[in-house]
Amino acid sequence: MDGAPGECTFACSAGARGKCLRLGYLPWDQTGEGESMARYHAACTRMMRADYCGDGTPHTVNGVEVQLFDRAGIIPHTGSDFGSFEAAWGPDGAVCIARARRPEFPLEQVLRACPRLVARRPCTEDAIWTLPGALLGNRS
Repeated sequence: MDGAPGECTFACSAGARGKCLRLGYLPWDQTGEGESMARYHAACTRMMRADYCGDGTPHTVNGVEVQLFDRAGIIPHTGSDFGSFEAAWGPDGAVCIARARRPEFPLEQVLRACPRLVARRPCTEDAIWTLPGALLGNRS
């Protein structure tokens, strides 16, 4: 999703990549444990776009609020009452999904479009600590 070392990428600050940068997911940086933040930035970008399948197809619209948390502690899990849990995310899209962000794109339709997600049901907030590849979780 991000360029090779030494490449320069431009992003609109209002777009998914810009939002993820502002949240602290800096792809050139590392977590406290020395893990590359590039994977977190990619996961954040997929989450912002609701790109469940990881194929570049967004399933959100402007103005939908999301609250996220991550495994690295950049944005800690607060157990907020904000919305309800939506999905766990990795660099290649959703790792598991509890519900779709938009009612006009129901969960059953997401699961048909992304059959790899069917095996990861049920999906709970604990997924970012238990499922391989899960880095972020979100509520919406």
